Amino acid sequence: MKISEVMQEIKSVNPALAAKLESQGYCLVEGDNKALICINRFLKVLVKCGNGRFTCPVQDLDHFLKVIGQSKEEYVRSVEIAISD
Repeated sequence: MKISEVMQEIKSVNPALAAKLESQGYCLVEGDNKALICINRFLKVLVKCGNGRFTCPVQDLDHFLKVIGQSKEEYVRSVEIAISD
């Protein structure tokens, strides 16, 4: 999905969240994922870790963050809305 399509979907439900995400460069901070789940729980997010990256639905983000947090060798650098061309 293109970022303009994703942001339009978010803006139609929660304009304040859309503006916040745009100001954050489409990066999520704590709590943003809960608001996004209410809009589209299958929205893909890009998780950047110390040793790689992966995408997952926003509904599964908390699970993966917990798993990564239990590792002594891995960490999360950022979480962003996943986009395509």
